[in-house]
Amino acid sequence: MNRSPLFYRLARCRRCFLPTARHALLASALLATGLLATGLPGMAAPTAEKAAPPLTIAVATLPYSLGFFVADAKNYFAQEGLKVNLVDCFPGRKCLGMMLEGKAQMATVADAPIMVTSFQRNDFSVVATVAKSPNDVQIVVRKSAGIGKPAQLAGKRVGVAKGTSSDYYLNAYLLYNGIDPATVSQVNVDANNLATAIARHEVDAISAFEPSVSQAKTLLAGDAVQLHNPKIYTVTFNLVAASNFIGVGDDQIMRLLRALNRAREFIETEPAAAKKLMQERLHLDPATVATLFPSMEFQLGLDQTFIKTLESEARWYARQPDAVGKKPANYLNFIYPIPLSKINPSAITLLK
Repeated sequence: MNRSPLFYRLARCRRCFLPTARHALLASALLATGLLATGLPGMAAPTAEKAAPPLTIAVATLPYSLGFFVADAKNYFAQEGLKVNLVDCFPGRKCLGMMLEGKAQMATVADAPIMVTSFQRNDFSVVATVAKSPNDVQIVVRKSAGIGKPAQLAGKRVGVAKGTSSDYYLNAYLLYNGIDPATVSQVNVDANNLATAIARHEVDAISAFEPSVSQAKTLLAGDAVQLHNPKIYTVTFNLVAASNFIGVGDDQIMRLLRALNRAREFIETEPAAAKKLMQERLHLDPATVATLFPSMEFQLGLDQTFIKTLESEARWYARQPDAVGKKPANYLNFIYPIPLSKINPSAITLLK
């Protein structure tokens, strides 16, 4: 198979490399007025730090966002000459929505919401995968509902946050265990309310990610059972940018990636401090953090597995009765690798 970094393919992509007409006109106007001039007598060239406005990022309050928490706490953003405004949101689907509404230039989001949104619009791009885990999404059930093993999910009510990783995982889990998804009543529950929904017996089980898993087990106490996770789905957590920020914001994106890379190194070399920060920022108990942390991989990359995951999810979603829009022809068109390629080209292992 012919392997090639995606940015060589995108070099031929007008969408990725040519500025929009609006940006071109803006640049021309600035040049005409001398605002972009450098080297004039008695004038210092403007620095990126002075010219760039604060960067607003909608960051999901999830364990995957640890790199952002570390970079913020350790002042890495400022040290890279970047002013950053982190806006908390939950789950990642809502963070993506905030960005698309113009409330942020960038956002953090898992793969499933990216896939669902891609059916309806293409005005955003993934610039890097920042974390992944095969163990985050779990099935929690009530023993009192007569569930102790996967086969007993048939005929039960399972709470799921539609359009998120929990949605895709539930269906993959059912099929893996030989259960027809049509035999399960899938109840759409807001991600913030999954734990309370099962505690109030509104559903018999939930497909959820942290912190909902821990919250449900706490609320149910002895009535909670966490079914075995066969690790059939690795969630990827990603940094995305709005299309109107692509190109014009590349310098800020590169500074951001450098700060996140420093945070990644801190997580690797100072795991105890990183765990404590995760616990404090997300209000998790130490036992939950200790369970989650070993299975989480914090990184900066763009790889082919991510594309395959999106394609697999898209085939599933296209068959759902609530699917809206049209499946994209090629998910490579949703990747913008230029900033990462300038920071670490070897981190990009996408295929043509």
